[in-house]
Amino acid sequence: MRALVALGLMAAAPMACGDNTLPEGPPLARSRAVTLLAHQDDDLIFMQPDLLAALQRADGVTNVYVTAGNGTAGIAKAEARDEGLRTAYAIATGHLPSDWDCGWITIAGHAAEHCRLPAAGLSLVFLNYPDGGKVGEQPESLLHLWDGTIATATTIARRPATYDQTGLVATVAELLGDTQPAVIRTLEVAATHGTDHSDHMLVGALALLGAAQAGTAAAITSFRGYDVEGEPANTAAALVARSTTVLEHYDACATDCGVACGAPCPTTPAQHATWLERRYAVGFRRPLALVKLVDSELGQCLALTDGGDIRLDACAAAPLWSLTAGGALQSADRCVQRLPTGELVAAHCDATAVAPVVERWFMDDEGHLWSGVAPIQVAGMDYKHLDCLAAAAAGARVHADLCGQDHAPVWQALRDGVAAASPVLGAATHLAIGDVDGDGLGDVAWIEAAHLHTMAGTGDGRFSGAQVDAGPFDVTAASLVLGDLDGDGHADACGRDATGLVCLVGGVATRVGTATAGDGAPDASLAIVAGQLCGDRAGELVCRTAAGVETAVTAGAAGASALWAADLDGDGRPDGCAIAGSGAGGVLCTLAAEHALAPAPAPWSYAQTGVVDSAATGVATTAFADLDGDGRADACDLEATRVACARGQDHGFGPRFTALAAPPAAPRQLLLGDVNGDHHADLCVLAGDTLACTLSP
Repeated sequence: MRALVALGLMAAAPMACGDNTLPEGPPLARSRAVTLLAHQDDDLIFMQPDLLAALQRADGVTNVYVTAGNGTAGIAKAEARDEGLRTAYAIATGHLPSDWDCGWITIAGHAAEHCRLPAAGLSLVFLNYPDGGKVGEQPESLLHLWDGTIATATTIARRPATYDQTGLVATVAELLGDTQPAVIRTLEVAATHGTDHSDHMLVGALALLGAAQAGTAAAITSFRGYDVEGEPANTAAALVARSTTVLEHYDACATDCGVACGAPCPTTPAQHATWLERRYAVGFRRPLALVKLVDSELGQCLALTDGGDIRLDACAAAPLWSLTAGGALQSADRCVQRLPTGELVAAHCDATAVAPVVERWFMDDEGHLWSGVAPIQVAGMDYKHLDCLAAAAAGARVHADLCGQDHAPVWQALRDGVAAASPVLGAATHLAIGDVDGDGLGDVAWIEAAHLHTMAGTGDGRFSGAQVDAGPFDVTAASLVLGDLDGDGHADACGRDATGLVCLVGGVATRVGTATAGDGAPDASLAIVAGQLCGDRAGELVCRTAAGVETAVTAGAAGASALWAADLDGDGRPDGCAIAGSGAGGVLCTLAAEHALAPAPAPWSYAQTGVVDSAATGVATTAFADLDGDGRADACDLEATRVACARGQDHGFGPRFTALAAPPAAPRQLLLGDVNGDHHADLCVLAGDTLACTLSP
């Protein structure tokens, strides 16, 4: 693929607008990622730098544009915007606009235009539903279809199609079934962060309903829209510039900026530039296993009676719930099912039962539990478009209620932990978790009297009382890290001694890299990621293989208190993060894949109404690891009353949620490691001689 900077200067001949004379289009192809959008520029503005990075990885991407983006104009306006997309994505992927293969296809009985750029693995699908206006004021808006003001609407297209709400959901579901994505990106699902474009929010809601009907287990991320302009800028300038180049090529075709389609507009609208500098998104957590669901406001748990009623009750006796990969909210053999009235009951999950369960649920990282069934059509759905799990008061029945801007209950998904006391841990100043003995379960290790000591894990968050002296290892206690450097399935131990970095690989002491005093300081900056030992070297994060091959990951941020390495994007390479200095707030990170373009870390922490998630305070109380098994590291912080975690996304962390409630008093270290061998990191807190652990849900 040719470099995007060079392509930004390439003249591109505009292609003809789509019309009814187009041939039958190419069939939809399987794609790793599907993007469900309202308008032709939503992806270029609100979902960057994620989408361009996915294209450069050649992931296979299908973008679906639900509305025609015609405003109050007609087909010509919609087609100009479509042409802008084809031109912009040709520029972004190093191809010519004439390389597109476009034609008509049928999805769930509805005509749609499909444009395919085969060499890039990219599809653009245009459903052409009428643009609804910013507040859904247009007669055939998605909002009016949602609230029942209209029963159907006809597309703005050369081959018109007519949609009702059921048909629109079915179209998205069939499209997801044809493409079989592992990842779904969409827009806001409700106005829980502030006012957004009506079409954005309705398409976000449509994405969940379509995913529910398709039965997909794809990971879903919802990107915020207009409201991000009130949050801090958090995208590296070089990545913003890359996205701006693509957007300016789109604008030249879609707007009147004084240049011909194929050349970039000379400037970018100020509001678009503001949005491009801000990337904020909320992920959806699924599956979850054996958790208690706690209503954060009312302080009670989701419970059920023998008769199948679902209500809030005291948490001590509350049942455990799972959110399955298929989206069922299940306790033992009963699943939550919604009645036509919105009331909920617990029915047998077996599909052969008299009342088979069809209800699907989605839990986002902010703790909302959204229903995958379309809500009852009522007036006043402007800023609430989906039902969610809600209860009116403590002890009350739980029901499916219309949720959005003014009403969206938050739930915590918590697993009970175990606490094990051991006198030998009381003397340890720093612990590490890893599979030292190769049995697939995490063990605990520490440095004592210049020797490496270990205790074997039992897989449930406890560690056996048999202390093993693994031999001499004279490293600073706080520098000890465990990880597999040589790929033999056993965790190796590394640390910093008086002259530099040293590891026990296969039981043999090995100097890693050039012996340099201070290399790897501060001690707890060390991490083993993707078979490499990474650490801070004079304000630069550097990673080394066991053979001493060295790679610079990132430069430190001004005033940063520590640097860490973690695989943030799941590409098998160490990426870098830094804790910002006092008062700056948040965590700053950069990706190895973008090191040449953006070597300095940029803000990754989530923000809401201008407040940044900034609890990261020090190396003993912050840790990075993959909690949910998606291949991307998540960030956790030890607070006075909880462990709060934020799930990793492609270019940022999502909102923080409580992963461990009520840690032991006077905690002194947070540890993340795979305790039970399921390839998900679990959470442990060291306090005195007690190690309290909870398995990741």
